[in-house]
Amino acid sequence: MHDFYCYPDTNVLINKFNIRDDEKLDEVERNITAVKLSMPNEIEKIFENGFDYDSLKNLHKFIFGDIYAWAGQEREIEVIKHERVLGGLSVTYSYPTEIKKDVNNCIKKLQKTDWQKLNLNEKSEQFAKNIAELWQAHPFREGNTRTVITFACEFANKNGFPMERELLSEHAGYTRDALVLASIGKYSEYEHLTKIFADSMERGKNAQLRDYSEQQGKNLSKETVTIPKKEYDTLIESYNTAIETAAKRSKVISTTNLVLKEHPELAKAFVAAKAETLQRKAEQEKEKGGLNDKKSENKISEHKKKSSKPKL
Repeated sequence: MHDFYCYPDTNVLINKFNIRDDEKLDEVERNITAVKLSMPNEIEKIFENGFDYDSLKNLHKFIFGDIYAWAGQEREIEVIKHERVLGGLSVTYSYPTEIKKDVNNCIKKLQKTDWQKLNLNEKSEQFAKNIAELWQAHPFREGNTRTVITFACEFANKNGFPMERELLSEHAGYTRDALVLASIGKYSEYEHLTKIFADSMERGKNAQLRDYSEQQGKNLSKETVTIPKKEYDTLIESYNTAIETAAKRSKVISTTNLVLKEHPELAKAFVAAKAETLQRKAEQEKEKGGLNDKKSENKISEHKKKSSKPKL
């Protein structure tokens, strides 16, 4: 059966550049799609109205629309792709007339899951199964893996478990092989896809906390802190000790404290900001004649003693 997506007597997909060489087309495609995938704000806009079959098709059109006239349209022919990890066999993809139904069923499963109730292992395993099923529908003639993985990352981010897309991109070959192995019916192997999804989720969570910490650090440290190093180090030590003490006593610690505990750099900025406030007050009182240098030092020292036994 002739593949009408290709130029006659070739395996080269008909494209807007009229490139007839397969390797050259692959290079152009990689370059263009890399640029499109590096535009997170534009991708995010595609899902402003939610995640459904239309948004999946719009995503494919955005990524591949500059290359193929049929971008964003579901394929109209059956496809067979000989897979190395299957010994040359092909995954059984959805029939063209079943694509819409299969994709909608997959997305419904994604939306019905309460992802916040699942731990990392449960979440990565369930997500791997759902995304493999979506990928197996293979709604487009070309570009399914990039489109489905991008869809998955956007969905994960909007549902509170951000994934590091760079990890999946850097290991694109592994990711695709893992999708293949997870799409062979009752013989499916999910552990490979589950593993890289779990790693991506873990890195995504850490990146989110790191970004939050950096932002909070900027907010707390907008001005230069001027305090003697000895006092500064003592304050930091007191604050860290307070957190450790609260943890040992099984006290309820605020979200802020938890973030500070996991990110020492933010804790330092937090303490520095408090120290800065003391320094300012001491200087203001000194200008008013209320305190001399010795009393200023005593004021900071007094705060240091209080900090060692905080109220939690």
